[in-house]
Amino acid sequence: MLLGIAVIMMTACQKDEETTTPDQPYNITAIMPQVADTRLSYEEIGEDPKGLKVRWAINDVIAVGNKTCLPLTEGKISEDGTVATLSFAIPPVGTNASFGKHDNTVEQMLSVNPLKNLSKYHAMVGTFNSETKTVKLEHTTSVMHIELSGLPSKIYPSYFTLSDNATTYYKADAERLRATEEGTLDFYLVVDPQVLNGKTELVFSLTCYNPVGDPEFVDIKYTEYFSEGVKIDPGKVLHCNIKMSYTESEV
Repeated sequence: MLLGIAVIMMTACQKDEETTTPDQPYNITAIMPQVADTRLSYEEIGEDPKGLKVRWAINDVIAVGNKTCLPLTEGKISEDGTVATLSFAIPPVGTNASFGKHDNTVEQMLSVNPLKNLSKYHAMVGTFNSETKTVKLEHTTSVMHIELSGLPSKIYPSYFTLSDNATTYYKADAERLRATEEGTLDFYLVVDPQVLNGKTELVFSLTCYNPVGDPEFVDIKYTEYFSEGVKIDPGKVLHCNIKMSYTESEV
C-alpha cells in the first residue's frame, strides 16, 4: 500500500540589492520559511510515516534566466539552513528558473545511508519576476521511501527496478545495500510523477547475486495493482511497504 504525505513549501527568493557593480554582486535571498523538500541535505523527521526536512547545502546552485548563481558557500547559508543568499556577477535576464535536473533514464545510486544521493536527482522549476525580484520554484519530482520485506537475510542485491513488466521506469544500483537479519531493505528513490501517474500496476523487482546456486542472478518481485491508476503529486514522500515474493530455491 502506498501512503503519501506532503512535505513541500514553495521556495521564494527576494532580491537584496537594487543595483550592482563589478565589486558588488547581484544578490537574491532564497527563503524556506517552513518544512520544504528541495535539492539539499535531507533529514528524516517525525514518526512513521516520516517526512523529510531539508536545508540549503554548500555548492547548491539555481539557474535564473540566462545565468547560474555562484555555488553556495557556508557564509551564504543561515544557521538553520532555511535561508540562502544567491549571488550573480550580473543581473540575470529571462524569466525561467530551475534547480537541479531529473532524468529517469539515469541509473540512481542507492546507499546504506537511505537519504544519501537524493539531491542528485531532485528537480524544481519556476519563474523569475524581475519587478518583484523574486523566484518561485515548484517541485517536479517526488520521493518514494521503499521498504522491502520478506527477503532472505543473506542476499547480495545488484540492482532494483520499478516497472510494469513491459517498461522499466527506474533502475537503481543496489550493490551497496544488504538485507538486515530480518530480511528487509530500506532506501529512497526520486521519481517523476508524470512518468508513473496513471499506471495500473507497478512491479518492484530486486535482482540479486546468488553466490551458492544456479542461476547466478535471481529476481525477487512483487506486483502492486492500482484499479484507478497511480496518483503521485509532486513534492510528496510516498511510503511503499512491499512484501516481496520468493522461494527458498530461488536464493
